[in-house]
Amino acid sequence: MLLFELNKEESRAFMRLVSEFVTVDKKINKEEKSVIEKYLNKLNMNKEEINEISHTEAIEILDKSEDKIKNMVYFELLGVALIDGDYETSEVDYLEEVADKFNISRATKIALANYYFDVDKMKNKSEEEVKEKLIKILN
Repeated sequence: MLLFELNKEESRAFMRLVSEFVTVDKKINKEEKSVIEKYLNKLNMNKEEINEISHTEAIEILDKSEDKIKNMVYFELLGVALIDGDYETSEVDYLEEVADKFNISRATKIALANYYFDVDKMKNKSEEEVKEKLIKILN
């Protein structure tokens, strides 16, 4: 949603985590493939750039970022987890690892998860109001 705030290095790191995350449950469906393509397009990247850095490097790059960026990465990964309707234990473990590495509080994790579950309740809100609510959580 707010991916334009990522610099090139953060974008590569983010895409590395996303590409790993969609395979963590050993199943990649068409929705997950589609979301990778959408992210690549939004970030003006190609698939080859994803493999230029390791998981450890991706975590190190993002760990140096502002908390807002770390929260956004977690938020986007959470969205990918929910996209296929299956929320596997391996996905939960991966999200927990990312949250721990980035020192994302339990309260923030809950607020970000609730945002996804409240989206239907926000249908009568403007796009700006919905975005504003997310920005408050991310900051």
